[in-house]
Amino acid sequence: MEFKKLHNEIEPCDCIASAAEDTTTIFVRKINEPKIRERDFRSVWELGKAGNRIDCNAKCSAKGISISNVEDRNELIKVFKNSFSFAPGFHPVMCFFKLNDGAGMVKSTPSRNNKYHVDFYKCDNFSINNLTISEYLQLESA
Repeated sequence: MEFKKLHNEIEPCDCIASAAEDTTTIFVRKINEPKIRERDFRSVWELGKAGNRIDCNAKCSAKGISISNVEDRNELIKVFKNSFSFAPGFHPVMCFFKLNDGAGMVKSTPSRNNKYHVDFYKCDNFSINNLTISEYLQLESA
């Protein structure tokens, strides 16, 4: 796997130094409809919303994709319900998936609001075909 795109513009940061490939864990990402699209796996950096990040941890986080591991499904659903706003007629969807060989690498990055948070670093040739989707779960307000 190559990660030239990941490290472009942020040298000398090494985002994958403490990351690992994981093809066995079930992960989840919040998406807007029950069908995964390439744009659902764009990073804050790719969206142009990274701001002025100074240290390597912040830069790597902006280059990574926010996902969560499904260690405790019910607790994670509560975390997601409390984290995302519910506008009338809009209900976020949880997409459950596994990463296929060669998709990229992950690093556990728990936060105060989500102890299951993981940064996913896409390899240079990543596409949603590198995911094995197991379920879509439409969230209702808490």
